Parts: sequence; C-alpha cells; structure tokens
Amino acid sequence: MPEFLESEPNNTTDKVNTVSIPVIINGRIDPAKDIDRFKFKSDKDQKLICEVLGQRFGSPLDALLVLTDAEGKVIQQNDDSSGADARIEFDAKSDAEYTLSLRDLTDRGDENFSYRLSIRTPAAGAVGFAARFLPDTVRVHRGGLAKLRCELTRNGGFDGPVRFAFQDLPSGVFGEPIVLTGTPSSGLMALTALDDAPLGNFPVKMMATAIVGGKTVAQTAEALSGDKPAKEAFLTVLDAAPFTLELVTLTASLEQNQSAAIEVMPQRREGFTGDIKLSAEGFSEGRDAITKSFEVGGATLKGSDALGKISLKAKSDSEIGTRTIVIRGDSTVDGKAVTQYSLPIPVTVIQNPFVLSSLLSKLSVTALPPGANSAANETETKIKVDRRAGFAGELALTVEGLPEGIIATVDKIPTNAVETVLKIKATDKAPTGKDITFTVVGAGTFNDRNYKTKTGNITLSVAAPTETAEPAAKPAPAGATK
Repeated sequence: MPEFLESEPNNTTDKVNTVSIPVIINGRIDPAKDIDRFKFKSDKDQKLICEVLGQRFGSPLDALLVLTDAEGKVIQQNDDSSGADARIEFDAKSDAEYTLSLRDLTDRGDENFSYRLSIRTPAAGAVGFAARFLPDTVRVHRGGLAKLRCELTRNGGFDGPVRFAFQDLPSGVFGEPIVLTGTPSSGLMALTALDDAPLGNFPVKMMATAIVGGKTVAQTAEALSGDKPAKEAFLTVLDAAPFTLELVTLTASLEQNQSAAIEVMPQRREGFTGDIKLSAEGFSEGRDAITKSFEVGGATLKGSDALGKISLKAKSDSEIGTRTIVIRGDSTVDGKAVTQYSLPIPVTVIQNPFVLSSLLSKLSVTALPPGANSAANETETKIKVDRRAGFAGELALTVEGLPEGIIATVDKIPTNAVETVLKIKATDKAPTGKDITFTVVGAGTFNDRNYKTKTGNITLSVAAPTETAEPAAKPAPAGATK
C-alpha cells in the first residue's frame, strides 16, 4: 500500500493530515499528550479497517484510536486489540468523510513512541486471525485447576470459529479446548493435573485452528507476558494443593440490575482447616476486571463451611451476552499463598430494556409550619429513561424510601417520552436534621415481559425552619444541587 509520513501540526480538528486510502501512515506520538489526526474519504460503501502496529514492533505506545464522522460524532474507539495496539473495523459510507485520531492512552509520548497506522479494506490485508494466550507461565497443582485466557483478533472479514488447544502436554495434564465463535473474542480455558502428574517445568505450545477460505489453517498462539509477547510458554506442575473448588452452580443468567449467586463446594485435604477467600474473575470481552460489569460480593470459607457463595449483581451498563467466569480461592499454608480455581462457568447477562436516572442526586427542602408563605419546602428533579433494545412503551413510576411528612408526586413517562418531573414537598411532620435516601422505581412491559428498575440513590436534606427565614416567591428547584 502507499506510505505516508505524518507531519505536524495535526493536533486539532482544524489541522489534520489528509490521506487517500488505502494507506500506511508512519508517525510518532511526540511530545507527551500529542494527538495525531488524519482525514480520509470513502469513495463507496465498504468495510474499512484502521489498525495500529506499535507495540508489536517494540514501541512503548499504548494506542487509543478514535474514529469520528464529519460532524465530530464518535463512531467507534478502541485501545486494546492486539496487546496495546488498537484496531477499528467499521462500515464506511459512500462519499463520507472521516477523521481518525491516535494518541497514547496515558498521554505519554516522545521520539520512541513510533507507529505504523493502516487504513485499508479487508481485501488489502490478510484474511484470517491472530491468536494469543496468557499468562506465558502457568502453574497448576496436582489434583487442581489453573486458568488461562485465550484471545482472538479477526482480520479481513473472517468470522468463523477458532479452536484453541494445547499440543503435547505432559502426561497427566489436560487442557479442555475452547472454541471462540463470533463474539466474544476471548475466553477462559481450564488446565487440570492428575494426582500423579509429573512435577517440574515443561515448555508448552497452544495451537489455534480454523477453516479459512475452505482450507484448514493452524497457527501457534502467541504467549503473552502481560501485554508483551514471550518467546516461549512454560507450565509448572506443583504438588497437591490443600484444597480444591467444585462447582455447585453450573450456569447463571441474569438481567442488568439483577443479582445471581454462584455456589462452590470446597474439597479440603486431611488436616487443612484454614480460611479460603473466594472471589470471581473473567466475563469481560477485554481484560477489564469483572467489576466492570458486576458488583461482586466476596466470601470467606471457614474450616467448617461446606458451601461458599459469591453474589454477582449486573450493573446497568454491564456487557451483555454470554461469557465465562471462574471462582478463585486464596489461602495461606505455612506462610505461602495458595490459589485454586473452579471450572469456567457460563454467565449470561440480558440487557434491561430501560434504565432510570435522576438529573439531580441531591435535593434539599425546609420543613415549614402550616400557613408559611414560602416555596422553601418544595423541590424537584427530572427523572430520565434511557430506552434500549427497541423499548418505546410507557413507564409507571413510584417512589420508595421517603418517610411520613414528605410528599412525592411523579407522573408516568409516556410512550416514546424520555423524562418526567418528580416533585417533593416537606410538611411540618417531616423529620429534620438528617439526610434521607430514596429511589424512584420504574415498571414497564416489553416483549410480553414485565421489567422493573430503579434510579440510583437520591439524597434529600430536610432543614428545620428558622425564625429569620423570610417569605419568598417560589424559586426554581429549591436547594437542588448536582
């Protein structure tokens, strides 16, 4: 493809480098906080790929790519496709103009932060995939399990299934192959060792296999140490751990804003009565912690506990779809940390068709005596709905958590509307001198199912009246703060 040398200044939207596609752009992020912008035009409806090669060539750049349209609206962004290198694939429109910006995710930069940035059609690049796994050093106890993360980058429009499997593992060690289909582009693999597996260190190789263009393609998956490629991967087989974890819950499904429980049963070796701290890992499409999508309730198994439970609550903006998670158990034996994992568990998160929020999270009123000529005892906020998955119906709203003496008035949100007003009024019976926390609950029907969701906590401060308070005309929402 034609090559282009990035030139400064190109940091602002009115100063960009204009390129013709397909193209390879050579540049560097220098100095720190530098942003390189490139404008290009698509001459027809087509799929385009924008891909950074930096870290794979030894650059310290942690690339963040942002694609915008002619009006500056963000179409897509990415900061981790292959390690720290970024990649965007999108459907370009005929005669449409786009701007692609590139910077370091942490705003670093100097003469070493070089890159090659390609903007091309799938036909201009290789059709197929790139496979990786991490960590590059895996430790498994006899009779126990370890977990690995397998990752896939698809190229040139390839969307077929890819099978990950270890090749030539030591006797008594097994890795259950996993197949990645479409999305997600990552998954967890369990590695197990029998009680008589040989102890020691062993080089290992992971193979990724798929059908590309009617032919079987097999490639060695690249081992990663953090974000950096490793020359070789190694497996360490250790003596038996003092405990293992067996699943009681084999699968889970929940909606955004709902909770589920994962139960595990500890299997303790004779004489081990130590505490086992339970936590959860996995699920994310990328390498984000599970807390990106869930509120996770940990647990600690005491010596006599026969069952442990981890609670998961899907956040309102949780990733949706089916991903795998594992339950992790940590303990200390003779001053040494011991970690064991459960088998992977498929967890499905279903998108909630609507999410409620309050424009203001803090409100304040004054509890005035009867007959007082002031609006200080009134306040209001807007309740907004984020409609998803095609939901357009009406929402009935109720208020939960307000004590006697506080009067709340809120209308339903009509079909296709996005907000309504919640009005709060304090009477002379309202409790004063302390904050009150309440929520607004919305109920609606979508695809013949009833759904409920609530806003985040809203705080109401109720002040006692003062003798010096002067009557006032009704103001805009009294005492409302963000």
